[in-house]
Amino acid sequence: MFYIVTSLIISCGFLFLDSACQNMLGSGTWSVISTQPCENDAEMPWRVRLRRHKLNRTHDVFDAELTALADIDESFSGEYKLDNYMVDTEELSKKGLYGEFQGTGYVVKDGQDIACYQMSLKFEPIDEFGSVSSLYG
Repeated sequence: MFYIVTSLIISCGFLFLDSACQNMLGSGTWSVISTQPCENDAEMPWRVRLRRHKLNRTHDVFDAELTALADIDESFSGEYKLDNYMVDTEELSKKGLYGEFQGTGYVVKDGQDIACYQMSLKFEPIDEFGSVSSLYG
């Protein structure tokens, strides 16, 4: 009797876990929620300023400025600009783990972090018609 009850509890646990995982993994679409400087931005010798705007439902456009507050050396100083860098979210993976994620990017020179920026992304499920069915209301 104990064996049957234990097996039943374990089986139900696996069924629940399988059901929960089906709601966590699957087909979906990516979107950028926000971009922001790193918390330690004031400590970096360079500043990154990133602006984003939506071109349409599937394309984000980024403009970036990288400004030296202190020259690293004569080969790596000054200002750099990136205008109209387009990202097509349709080119990103169609399968994944649903949720919100934050990534951090660094500019590194000779092993030293000189600039930092963060981006928050969201992966949401899509229904059978290709529409986003938000997990977040």
